[in-house]
Amino acid sequence: MRWQSNLPAYLMLLALLTSGCVLSGSVTVTNAKNDIYGITYRLECSGDYAVLNGVPFSGLAEMDSNTSSAHMLIGASGQLSGSSYAMVLSLTAS
Repeated sequence: MRWQSNLPAYLMLLALLTSGCVLSGSVTVTNAKNDIYGITYRLECSGDYAVLNGVPFSGLAEMDSNTSSAHMLIGASGQLSGSSYAMVLSLTAS
């Protein structure tokens, strides 16, 4: 069974990252046949990562439909106050 069969057209996303940052955003279907999704999110961080607070990230996510637990690979970028940021994240449901 492919993961997109379990996802609605729009999904809210909340994740606690190993950096201690909280990621909150949304996922929309871009290409369900190939498990590709559009993603937008913001981070709430402290310490060294606080510079990322409020940066509006957007990009693409890919769901791995060949695993038993939900796994998402994300590539996203964002800009805030003249600074540009890019991230690659690997999220696994636990």
